[in-house]
Amino acid sequence: MQQSNGIDIFRGRMLMKMIFRKFLFGIRRYIFMNKRSPNTCSVIFFWGFTVVMLFGLIIPTPKSGQSVEDNPPKNPDEKQDRINTHNMVYDSYCKKTWVVDGEDFYDGYGFSLSIIITRIGEGIVEGHIALNNGTVRYNIDGTWNDSYPEFRGTVHNGKALCKYMDKKGETHSLDLTFHDENCIQAMMDGDENKSYMLRPYNISDLYYINEPTQFEAELDGWGTVTVFYANSLSNHTTPNVMLIDENGNILFDFAGGTYGYQSGTEVLDIIIRDMNRDGLEDMEIITCGFDGMGEEKWCAEWYFYQQKDGMFIYDETGFISAKNKNY
Repeated sequence: MQQSNGIDIFRGRMLMKMIFRKFLFGIRRYIFMNKRSPNTCSVIFFWGFTVVMLFGLIIPTPKSGQSVEDNPPKNPDEKQDRINTHNMVYDSYCKKTWVVDGEDFYDGYGFSLSIIITRIGEGIVEGHIALNNGTVRYNIDGTWNDSYPEFRGTVHNGKALCKYMDKKGETHSLDLTFHDENCIQAMMDGDENKSYMLRPYNISDLYYINEPTQFEAELDGWGTVTVFYANSLSNHTTPNVMLIDENGNILFDFAGGTYGYQSGTEVLDIIIRDMNRDGLEDMEIITCGFDGMGEEKWCAEWYFYQQKDGMFIYDETGFISAKNKNY
């Protein structure tokens, strides 16, 4: 006998979205790389979109704000299997950016809500929240308090009751319900109309012009992670360098200094070593610009020093002529 399950529906929806993102990425890359005519691209998009949507019809979609408890289990054991609230391990919710499921805006701009949890355990939860102004995530800009309000609260039996203050000085409530490691339900100000299902921010949310490069690394405070880098899909392409987990969820974004990496540059090499001899592994990223013949014109080195809490701070050395340094 088949039973409806809110989490299974949620996962099904994520699978459909991932397939659609891959399809959309393929179309955009095909158009960008091959400069096809509008008519040809329209035909390709129409048939591809039709196939994706037909596939989506077999995956039921939950109503807005639907959670596991919208389909209550028939016995206590089943409920305990779904949400083990009395013995929850909250580590999997940290070091990820959580965005609204069902919203799919390029490069993360336009998410109506995103959060990141910086600390959770011993009955305490802390983090930062972004509302309609980009995507809050771990990076090196050091502007947590200025850009994204901090929320604090208590957590017990899989639920967190938090408060935060907006830029106008007004206090708001944020209630979080932790489902599985890929699902958090968030309610703003106790208003069911402001209830959102959140999922981890993933590299599948972004688009790239080239094939990404990935390799595993062991970093203090992070454990075994994957270093990911590729160039953004745009007319002014820039490198994206991030730490991701085994599922492609974005953990840390190595933004390129104060003004970001230069347009048209690419990552030439990444070196992981303890540069300042404090016992923590640091990250050196070398980016280069190339001429029309593929020759290096100039390179820049970016030093990211790891802190005890796992965060990185950067020291930009500036531009270095490729002719004067052997990379």
